Amino acid sequence: GIAGETYTVSNSKNYGTVSGDTLVAGISSLVSSECTSCCNYGNITATGKYVGGITSKATIFVECCGNYGSISGGSYCGGISGYSTVTTENCYNAGAVSGTSYVGGILGLGKSCRVKNCYSIGAVAGTSSVGAILVSSDAMWGTSSVSGCYYAKEPGLNENLFGCGDSGLGEEDLAGTIAKDLEALRQKATFDGWNFEYTWSISENKNGGYPYLQWQAYSIGSISVNGVILSR
Repeated sequence: GIAGETYTVSNSKNYGTVSGDTLVAGISSLVSSECTSCCNYGNITATGKYVGGITSKATIFVECCGNYGSISGGSYCGGISGYSTVTTENCYNAGAVSGTSYVGGILGLGKSCRVKNCYSIGAVAGTSSVGAILVSSDAMWGTSSVSGCYYAKEPGLNENLFGCGDSGLGEEDLAGTIAKDLEALRQKATFDGWNFEYTWSISENKNGGYPYLQWQAYSIGSISVNGVILSR
């Protein structure tokens, strides 16, 4: 995408298609400090593992980022990050995410991670270990933390998924991952506790009615969600 490996990245956008074997991402494969205010619009495809709309493997703080491109690969595929051991906050995914294992709308796999105030409206599909928000086996025990995260679920869209794959809870959602239909995700009142004063915005005339980040206010354009073009 924008960079292979870098120290910090911010205010960056990728519109191009990115493909490769492993460690493939729209913005940067590996970031060692922080990743903020970035957005990917291109489709990201890998034949191997660690694939993300923003970064392949997050070992740093990821905040205020969005993805619209489709993400596909082998294992560890996420709309924002393929794999994360850190905080992902105030991010969203509007692209389809597919892979074999460890596939999630926000994170492919999270270990000792924190995911807060994120949403995903893209279709998520995989063979095993799939979550509409993330896959994490340690979230139920408190090693990983998930709060205020919403995902799209309705007939024909993620209808057999739950927010956190491999949670150990069976057929129920992990606390902090909330399923809503697409119409509910266009309502500001749905996003309890989110900061719509300084971080998020929502308008029926922008981003298909879904929340977007305030830094995007003058650049947000048409998007495609699950094959449907949503105009500005």
